Amino acid sequence: MNVQFRKGQKVEIVSSVDYPQYRKYIGRTATVHTDGPDSSGLVAVKGLESKVKERVLGYVGFTPEDLKKI
Repeated sequence: MNVQFRKGQKVEIVSSVDYPQYRKYIGRTATVHTDGPDSSGLVAVKGLESKVKERVLGYVGFTPEDLKKI
């Protein structure tokens, strides 16, 4: 399943199979940070953490299968 996501697009996190520590974000909405997926197969999303925390630690990445377009 090769879903293309565009920067600024709203998505909903529907699962987090590969990264169990991100399961706390399931059901939340976020904004795609860059057109994706990137070379590692992940789509970076923003809006899940505070702006300061995202600047310091970076954005959270999910596989395309973990996201649903809104």
